[in-house]
Amino acid sequence: ERMTLFLKSIAGGGGYASSHDEEAAAQSIGFFDHVFKAQLKNFSEELGTKLQLASSDDRQKEVSITCKQEYLEISETVGNGINSRERLVMSIHFREMAKLTWDHQHSSTKIELKSPAGCFMIFVVENSLELEQNLGLRFIGAVREKMLSPALVPIFAYLGMFAGPTKPKPFERKRANLTAIKQGKMPPLALMRSIALERHRGSERPLPSAKSRRMELAKDHIHDGVVSFSVFSASGAQGLSDMRCQNARLTLDEEGLAYTNDVSERGVAVASTTTRRMGIPYRDLLGWDVVDGDQAGAGGDVTRNGLTLQCGDGRYHFAVEDVNHLRVSFEFFFNKFRAAANGLPAQPGTTHGRGLRSIHTLMGE
Repeated sequence: ERMTLFLKSIAGGGGYASSHDEEAAAQSIGFFDHVFKAQLKNFSEELGTKLQLASSDDRQKEVSITCKQEYLEISETVGNGINSRERLVMSIHFREMAKLTWDHQHSSTKIELKSPAGCFMIFVVENSLELEQNLGLRFIGAVREKMLSPALVPIFAYLGMFAGPTKPKPFERKRANLTAIKQGKMPPLALMRSIALERHRGSERPLPSAKSRRMELAKDHIHDGVVSFSVFSASGAQGLSDMRCQNARLTLDEEGLAYTNDVSERGVAVASTTTRRMGIPYRDLLGWDVVDGDQAGAGGDVTRNGLTLQCGDGRYHFAVEDVNHLRVSFEFFFNKFRAAANGLPAQPGTTHGRGLRSIHTLMGE
């Protein structure tokens, strides 16, 4: 009975189905060793004496994690060329592990040990999902072979996109909704998939992690409290339609928008440029709209993609390439202003202006 409860807990907590194939895999996986290339990102000071690494840069060391029947081996490669070899750094028995925390968004895991209390190691692997599944099956196999007591099986926990007691399905159909919009019937899964693919291939097309525009905006907001976008076309009041965009930027913060542009000075002996700045406070806005080229009605004119503002002195339009991030950023700041200045809730269907309270990583909050 205790074995059954353990298997069910692993199946629920680790996301494994109790199928016959996986039961067979758990029974036989202990007879094979599996090696995962990893990078040791960090570890507690108490483990410094045990982790005798040859490299001087211990906390960025390339290592190998070998999964055995009832323990893990952490090894490093020493030497070069034909003289290179694997050197054992540390062995960790399954019963010595207290908790494994998985951050699949960054393909990393944190192994916490029971003794000394509070000791940990953080690894980044090529595929943390495969490592998690491998260890989950090995824990089940070790319990079956009476090499590990069910009470000593490490706890599984999750951060980021897989946070929670169980892993979500590829399409999470129920999420927290803070808007005042009445929840209706969810569309068919096939339609949800087509919409997701259209957005994935359109304006929300992801970039390589090294060129992530979203990451750059997040860093700007964290360090400077603002986000900024390049503008390639601007029109509207205050002579915007007559100015050529040159290093033009649209900056958003909690008070409003600021448009800056380098304007060439005419009629002077030496050519020079002057940076002109125009501010638009949120309190002056009468209306706004965001136009995306992928939406109907844009007519294929890229200069219409961007943010349109209606103010007391006229209409303003700022054309940008990164329309989706501009829309989300504007809605965030504008809704935050509405709540702080007038006590109004976020506009239905827009990004909520909730401030960042905490960030959870494998190193803690």
